[in-house]
This record gives sequence, C-alpha cells and structure tokens, in this order.
Amino acid sequence: MSNNHSGSALRESPRWHLIVRVGDSDLFAPVLGRRDRTLTLLLDSSNVVSDILGGRIAHNLWECLDERCLDAPPLAVDLIRLAAAVYAADARVQRRAAYDGWTREFVLHMPVTQPVLWEKSLVSLIEFLSFLTGDHWQVEFRPLQLSAGSTATGRPAISPRVQRRSRLLNAEAVCLLSGGLDSFAGAVDELAKRSAIGQRLVFVSHNTAGSERFTSRSQDGVVRALAQGFGLGTFDHLKFRIVPPAGRTLPREDTQRSRSIIFLALGAIVCAALNVRTGRTETALIVPENGFISLNVPLSPSRQGTCSTRTTHPHAIAAFARVLNSIGLGVALELPYRWRTKGEMLKALQQSPLSKVMEAGAIITNSCARPNDRNADKARPQRHCGYCVPCIIRRAAMAVVGLDSATDYRIDVHAERSLLNGSPVLRSDVRAFEIAFANAETDGLGLSDVLAAGPLPDDSAELDSYLEVHRRGLNEVATFLTGRMLAV
Repeated sequence: MSNNHSGSALRESPRWHLIVRVGDSDLFAPVLGRRDRTLTLLLDSSNVVSDILGGRIAHNLWECLDERCLDAPPLAVDLIRLAAAVYAADARVQRRAAYDGWTREFVLHMPVTQPVLWEKSLVSLIEFLSFLTGDHWQVEFRPLQLSAGSTATGRPAISPRVQRRSRLLNAEAVCLLSGGLDSFAGAVDELAKRSAIGQRLVFVSHNTAGSERFTSRSQDGVVRALAQGFGLGTFDHLKFRIVPPAGRTLPREDTQRSRSIIFLALGAIVCAALNVRTGRTETALIVPENGFISLNVPLSPSRQGTCSTRTTHPHAIAAFARVLNSIGLGVALELPYRWRTKGEMLKALQQSPLSKVMEAGAIITNSCARPNDRNADKARPQRHCGYCVPCIIRRAAMAVVGLDSATDYRIDVHAERSLLNGSPVLRSDVRAFEIAFANAETDGLGLSDVLAAGPLPDDSAELDSYLEVHRRGLNEVATFLTGRMLAV
C-alpha cells in the first residue's frame, strides 16, 4: 500500500470477494463485511446465473482438448479455472473505485482438487498476481465439491459429436501464438528448429469476446502462412476462447493487465495433458516475446509502476514458473528471444532461408493495442492505429528489415504529426518516446532504468543483458522516429 494514502482511505474502498463456483452443486458463499462486494463466477455450470454482479465464464476449453484427445490432469484444470477467474475479475471490476484510482483489493475463493498442495504455491501465486495486475490479492483455497457421478475435476462429459471428429495430437513442445509479430517470428524460428530434428510443435492461441475482427483473423492468417511455408502436417493449432461474463451491472475495465495469465495457463494445460499422454515428466512451453517489450521499462515518469503492463516481464515469468513447479505440472517455460529486440528477431529470419516465410506472414500479424479505438477515424478502416506503443515498436522493427509501410496504419506518425499534436490522446505514446529519448541522452541509461519496471535476477551478466536489450530496443525506435541513434 502506498504511503501517500491513509489506512482510512483504504478501508473505504470496496474489497471484492471473487466467488468461484464449479458445477451445479457448488453453493459456497463467504462471510462478508460491511465494505465487501461479491463477484460470483460460474464455471462448467448449467444453472441459470442468479447473481447479477457475476455470471458464467463461457469457454470452449473441453471441446478443444477433447478434439485432440488430450486429457488434462486435475491440477492443470485447477490452474486454468483460477486463471479464468482472475481474468474475468480483472475485466469486470473497475479500478476507479479503488482508494487510489488503480489498486483493487481482491479475495479469491477458489475450489481446487488438492488444497494442501495448492497452499504450497500460495506465496509465489500471490506474488505473481500482485505484480501482474498491480492489485492486492488474497487467495482462499477450498476442496472442489463434486456432483454424484462427475469426473475427478467436475468437467462435463465428452460430447459424442466432438468424440466422433477427434484425432490424436502428439507434439514435443507447445508454443504460444497470439497473432502478433513476435509470436509469428518465434513460430517460424521454432517450427524450423523442431522440424529439423523431427519434432512436432503445437501452437496455442486465445481469443475473447470482441477479438474476432482482429486477433482471431490474424491468428488464422498466421497459421495459413506457416502451413504454406512448412506444410500442414508439421504442426497443430489449438484455438481457445475464454470469455468473461457480460457483467450487466459492472462496466468493463479496459486495462486488463491479467491477459497473460489466461494465455500462459492455456499453454500449461496443453503441456500437462501431453505429459499424461506421453509419460514425459516435462514439456517445453515457448513464449516468443522480445526482450524490449518484456521489460517494458516506463517511458516517462507518468508511466511508472502499475500503469506499465508486465505481461512477460522476467519477474512475472519467474513467479509463474515457481507456481508451476510447486504444484508439479512439469512445464518448462522458455523465453528464447528475451535478449533480442523485435527488429533483431525479424532480421535473424531475413538473413536465413526462412526469409520468404517471414516476409509473407509478417504483414498479416496484429500488434495494435487499440484496434477498436473509439478515437479512430472511421474512414480509415485499418486494424493498426499507428500511434500506440506496440504499433510504433512494430513499425520500427519492420523498418529494420525494409518491410515498413505507412499504409498499414490508420495514422502515419511521420506524415501526420499535426494530427497527433492536435489530440493529447493520439499524441501521448509518441510523446512518451520523445521524453524517453531526451532522458536517455541527458541522464544516460543504467540498471536503475530497467529495474524501474520490476525486480530482475541478481546476476550481473543477466542484468547487463537486460540493460543492453533495452538500450538497443530504444535505439531501434529512436532511429525510426527521429532518423538517428541516441547518444547513449
């Protein structure tokens, strides 16, 4: 809790009890205090939603797994349900009601198959959730209540329709595929490496409500590009959809800092199911993200701390890995591009026999943070806004390999500066980069800069590597926006 806010202020902000109920027989209800509010989240339930502040989390989890004959172990099912609950709460509880306008207070009431084992993960789990979302978290585990005749996890029975069209999936590794430029570049690189040694790769994607026009379409396009480059039989693709409840009385929270937990948990459940299938003790989960984005160092003082996303920050990934290890899922997290910038990822492919595959698919990817921006000019129906941080970094990376095209963006940050200057909203991210450039040239870049985004491993070689990838990433963007390298 910040020292700038009194304890009385914190007591006046609501404390949200996230009540997860699995199946029809789960009627758990916690004892509540005066300032407590509830959000009831139903999973694998056929009951009509009775709590207007909560609702059913829709998903296609079982259908996707059953179509590939993947049997997820109970602890992996616990994990994905926990991730879905966190994701849903993050999307449905607004930050503006918090004592500081940002930090919410959550108590997650979670039914699990092995509460004693989950208790061993509690310290790492809370560290992960708190760092990822910037909120205060408390987690209360309780035994999963099963209906008579239900499975060990309370999941619904396999649909005969799904069973008829199911086919066996075998793979040696799992790779996340978001539809973004990093994930595509990583997919090309990893698929080439695995194919060369006779190994199969399965890609895992995630979508939610409202993403069909942009993210889902990019994922489909990327998969087609990979199939054309490597052949249909060289990989498999699982496309999950987990949707928070509509929340009739709760407005949507736009920050959604927890998006990565659902993505990581989906990758983990596929890894765990493959372990069951093959008898392996461990399966690799590849997270293809460049180091500059993973660090996400605040570009200006106003973006310090919780307002900067921490999707694949090393501290978040390390905490999540400890959770996986403590419950024994046998998932080996790999971030093979943590020492590269986005432009360096593309350049490595351009200088390899994979250049044509990379060039054909890169344009299909989607990197924009505001594809549905209410400020968008409706006469410019581009899926990339052109002025958000991810779009600017994307353009800088594409420029490194000669693939940048202003026509792929609604607004060209080079040719339309007057339009940007006329709107604080449109200009804010470009201005943040300009502040970062000026500060770097005035004060230099040191370890304190990269540590501002969060803790890093206490290893001098790794710290130097993180500092250098941040320096190169900032220079990549500076070269694109200003035409010159920074004097740092």
